[in-house]
Order: sequence, then structure tokens, then C-alpha cells
Amino acid sequence: MKEFRSPVETLIGEEDKLMERMIKYDYKYFSDMRLDTMEIIRRFGRTEGLDDKGVRKTNLEKSPIMEHYPLYLLDWNIKLVSRLKDGALGRCEKKNKIIKIVKGRNKSELKLTLLHELIHVYESLYEELLYTKIYEQWLCIYLYERLIKRLGAKVINELLNIDLHFYILNDSSFGSLHSLLFLFKSLDLDLKLRKPLGSVYSYGREELFKGIQDNVSKKRK
Repeated sequence: MKEFRSPVETLIGEEDKLMERMIKYDYKYFSDMRLDTMEIIRRFGRTEGLDDKGVRKTNLEKSPIMEHYPLYLLDWNIKLVSRLKDGALGRCEKKNKIIKIVKGRNKSELKLTLLHELIHVYESLYEELLYTKIYEQWLCIYLYERLIKRLGAKVINELLNIDLHFYILNDSSFGSLHSLLFLFKSLDLDLKLRKPLGSVYSYGREELFKGIQDNVSKKRK
């Protein structure tokens, strides 16, 4: 695991510690989002061509995201605030590269909030590096198939439908700007953390997904 310096030039005290924690979470839970796993490289980074002797050769190419992401994360600042609109616990301001976190959260809430905002940071990276858009599509496929193995296709499709209808029927400002990739990665993190589905997503998804979660739990007994 690589070690990165904290951006102490711009952050002090508690905010600096939050950034250090975010970097740790990044390397513990987000290797897939960096496409830094051999499983993804073997599947999506495979290219074929002819070598100098005319023999067909298969190459495995690592994603250029790895070259950009570590320094990219250190371009961001964390700012502690008293409150945010709509009762949100965190906010990712992509234009200014600022992650706002509401003060006074307990350890569990803080971890879920930092993970939530980290997904948005990756989305921002994909938006800035135009040639990585194809990787974003790869990740959707990869995470979708991984979730199917854990929960089953029927459950995942139910979650997709519920999330879509919930967004349409509610005010667009409530839980807006959450993509398909965000949904898949947040569910993947819920499973890794052994949290109820919708915990990382927040915005009422935990309660929304509870019925499906209960059905899954009953089938596993």
C-alpha cells in the first residue's frame, strides 16, 4: 500500500485528520474504482495486436487512472461546517474540490459520510478525464455482476427500480446527482461493511431498501 502525505498546507487539526482517514478508506475500499485490481485489468484491460514478428500478442494494460488519482485526491480540501441544506451530512463540491462535512457526527456516521463523498470524488475524476468514461461503464458492469453474485439478479433489479421511482416521485434536490455507478458502489460498500442496504447512500435509502433487505435475510436463514 502506498503512503501519501496529507495536504497539511491547507488543512489543520481535525480537518487534516479527516483527510488522512479518507485516504485510508480510499486504499482499503476503492481499489476497484481505481481499476487497480487484476480481476478488472484481466477482463477490461486486455488488448490484442501483432508484435514486430507478426505474431498475435495479448497485453494487459493498467488503467491511467492510477497515474492521476493519488495526487488528484490531495487537490481536495475537507471543510467542517455546522449544517448543510436538506439535512445532508456531507457535500462534495466538485468545482471547488471541497468536501463539506457536518460537525458532531459519531464515528459510524462519519465513516459512512466519508465513503459516500469518496464515491462522488471518483465520479468527478471520471468527468475531468474524458478518456476514462469507458472505465466508468466497465465499473458499472463489474459492480452489477458482483452484486448479482451476492444478492441475486432479482434483488438488484428491485433495488434499481425502487431507487429510480423514488427519485422521480420526490423533489429532485433530495438525493439528486446520484448515478447508477454511485448506487452500485454504495451497495457494494454496504455489503463489505455489513451494514443495511442504503447505509452509504443515505437520503432515506436504508428505509426504502429495508423490505428487500428483510426478504434477502429470510432467504438466507
